[in-house]
Amino acid sequence: MTAHPASSGRWARRSNLQSRVFTGILGGLFALGAVWYSSWTFLLSCALVSILALAEFYRLINCDLRRAETVVMFGFAIFIWFAVAGTLEVGYVSFRYIGVALLTLPTIGIILLYQKRETTAVITLSYLIFSQVYILLPFILFYISSFGIRYDGQYDFRLPLGILFLHWQADSMAYFTGRFMGRRTLFPRISPRKTWEGFAGGIVGNLLLGWLLEFVWPTDQFNWILVGQVIAVMGLFGDLVESMIKRNLDVKDSGGLLPGHGGLLDRFDGFFFAMPSVFVVQLLL
Repeated sequence: MTAHPASSGRWARRSNLQSRVFTGILGGLFALGAVWYSSWTFLLSCALVSILALAEFYRLINCDLRRAETVVMFGFAIFIWFAVAGTLEVGYVSFRYIGVALLTLPTIGIILLYQKRETTAVITLSYLIFSQVYILLPFILFYISSFGIRYDGQYDFRLPLGILFLHWQADSMAYFTGRFMGRRTLFPRISPRKTWEGFAGGIVGNLLLGWLLEFVWPTDQFNWILVGQVIAVMGLFGDLVESMIKRNLDVKDSGGLLPGHGGLLDRFDGFFFAMPSVFVVQLLL
C-alpha cells in the first residue's frame, strides 16, 4: 500500500522538526558548557567551529581542501587564533603570528601564479579572502566580546551567553512564528519561506529577552535591548545573504553536519552578520 503524499509530507516535516530540536539541544549544551567552564574552552570551541565552517565553505565552492592555497588559508586562521589567544589569555602579543598572517596574500598569489590558472585566479583569491571576513572575523569578535567590547581584561561568561541566548531566541521565534503564523512573504526572490510575521516574532521576542537580561545581567558593556534588536535585524540579513549564496551555487544546504539544520553555515548564517554589527554598534556608544 502506497502512503498518501500529504501524510508523507507531514511525516517528513515532523521528522525534520524533531531532528532540528534534538540537534539544537545538543549544540546548545555544548556551547553553554564551553562558555561557562572557562575562557580557554570558549576560545577552543570558537576556533574549532570557525575552522570547520571554513572547511564547509571551501567544499561548498568546490575548493579542494588539499590544495596549497586552501591550506595556506587554514594556516592563516590558525595563526590569527594564536595571536588572539596570546593577547587576551596570556597578555602577550606575539608579532611572529601576526607577521606570518600578513604573508598570506602574497603567498597565495605566488601559489596561483605557478599553478597556471590565470583565468580563475581572481575568483579564487576573492573566495578565499571573503571566507576569512565572512566566517572567521565574527567568531574572533565573539570571543573578544567576552572580555568586554572595550576590553577590560576580565573574562565574563555572561556576555557571550547573552549574545547566544538572543541569537537563539530570534532564530527560533522567527522560525516557529513564520511556520505557524507566516502569511506575507518577506523576500520571495531569495527565500520564499521567510515571512514578515516570522521577522516580527524575532524582534518582539528579543525585545522581551533583552529587557529580561537588562534586569538579570546588567552590564556597562552591553545594552541588551539594543543588542537584541541588532541581532534580530542583522541576523535576518545574514540568513538572506547565505540563502543568496546557496541559490547562486545551486545547493539546498551548506552541508549535512547538523541534522535538521543542514551545515554550520546554515546554523550560523545570521550570526555572521549580527556579531560584527553588535560589536561596532556597542563600540560606538
